[in-house]
Amino acid sequence: MNPSDAPGGSMGLGTSPMGTPGPAPLPLSPPISLTRAAFGPVLLIVIGLLFVIEYAGGPRVGQTWPALIITAGLLKLAEYMRNREV
Repeated sequence: MNPSDAPGGSMGLGTSPMGTPGPAPLPLSPPISLTRAAFGPVLLIVIGLLFVIEYAGGPRVGQTWPALIITAGLLKLAEYMRNREV
């Protein structure tokens, strides 16, 4: 009997190391860029720094919220520039 004659023989089934039919390997997900992966952690660090600055007697967090928008914009710009190079 030819393997392609068996039920599901060549319909996307892979073979295990022992040669028996098994499930097809899963496709790999595309890699996540470093700037996209760092977006959340960097914003959390900036928020923490703004609270530390307020606690140290600096301007209140309510007055420094533009720093969050600037940080997010810089990260998005870095992501765009990196994707443009590829």
